[in-house]
Amino acid sequence: MTRFGRTFLDDYDVGEVLHELSETVVDVLDVDGAGVSIGDADRLVFVTATDERSMQLEWRQSQSQDGPCTDAWRTRRPVLVEDITAVESWPVYRPGAIDVGMRAVASLPMTAGRETIGAVDAYSATVRRWDEATVFAGQVLADMATLYAVHARQSQDATTLAAALQTALDARMVVEQATGMIAQYDGSDVDAALVQLRSFARASQQPLYGVARRIVNGTLRL
Repeated sequence: MTRFGRTFLDDYDVGEVLHELSETVVDVLDVDGAGVSIGDADRLVFVTATDERSMQLEWRQSQSQDGPCTDAWRTRRPVLVEDITAVESWPVYRPGAIDVGMRAVASLPMTAGRETIGAVDAYSATVRRWDEATVFAGQVLADMATLYAVHARQSQDATTLAAALQTALDARMVVEQATGMIAQYDGSDVDAALVQLRSFARASQQPLYGVARRIVNGTLRL
């Protein structure tokens, strides 16, 4: 948390920070994946995710505008699902979640005053009861993501949320590209490659996006 506080006082890449925050959601909430989506006009758009399964679900919600993340964004309230197989909502999202092996999700709104910026999703591969302490911790992280998105909109050259969103989307694409390159080098799948990328970034105390960018430009090979 202190690290993010220091980052907020400096110049930062909003895409990189949102990805780092999604990784923090995984660690703090002890979940199997996380993602962030941000509103762009009347649509919710996928920005970043920590792993392949979460990425698929965030994309599915972004494309269909159907799912708990979309509902949290629209209603400005947390949407907590203990077992996705036990609900009848979200005809597009629900079968996708079951197919990739995610059973529970907590979608937390990113709100600033009367505006809803987006939502943060936390995914569990097992049935899970979202207790009050976990939801509170997740909402704190969602609020931090909101601060960064709003601050990016109001400062530097990012005068609109769309500009901040594009920066975040570009960062996600770099991480995806680096993950694909690692998987190709090692003959592994993308989830294993992403774990390797994250582990290296943490061990070397470097931002994930910074490591990914070095892999893509050829100055680093894991």
